[in-house]
Amino acid sequence: MRLAPLFVLLVSCGSEEVAPDGIWKVTLSNQDVECQEVERHTSLSTDELCGSDCPGEVPSINQTLRYEVFFDGDNAEIKVDGQTFATGVLEGCALSYESPVWLEERSDGDIQWSVVGHETEVQAKVDCGLPKGVDWIGYEEIQILESEDDSLEAGCSYRVAAVGEYVDQ
Repeated sequence: MRLAPLFVLLVSCGSEEVAPDGIWKVTLSNQDVECQEVERHTSLSTDELCGSDCPGEVPSINQTLRYEVFFDGDNAEIKVDGQTFATGVLEGCALSYESPVWLEERSDGDIQWSVVGHETEVQAKVDCGLPKGVDWIGYEEIQILESEDDSLEAGCSYRVAAVGEYVDQ
């Protein structure tokens, strides 16, 4: 029984919450204003940048998320709502990242999707010369991997601009 207090002490020490190295408020959008801003930093046209190769009409996307980023050397882990959303590598200002496969349960049929971050520049460890008020810029490709929903075809993808700013903790 003498080990019980030691076990409690060890468990409580190991469960300490680690603060992120940086937090960015990132808007994911396929709206013209964000797409044109990102277009200046990529090799894509606005149509390519915020388009889709999925059949049918492209849904309007405009969502702001809080990306909490944890660095281990050049490796990066991005969390959203305390859950690991994606992992990647930061080389200078260039951040490349991808998510695991996510299952989204929908009334019209479940889908499995993932995200890949492309041509993303992040002012994190160095000044990247980004426009004033912009600390995260690039685009994300949302890939539909499997779909039971007749309105979404497996193998197609949507692209959205990703523009954000660093926020205090």
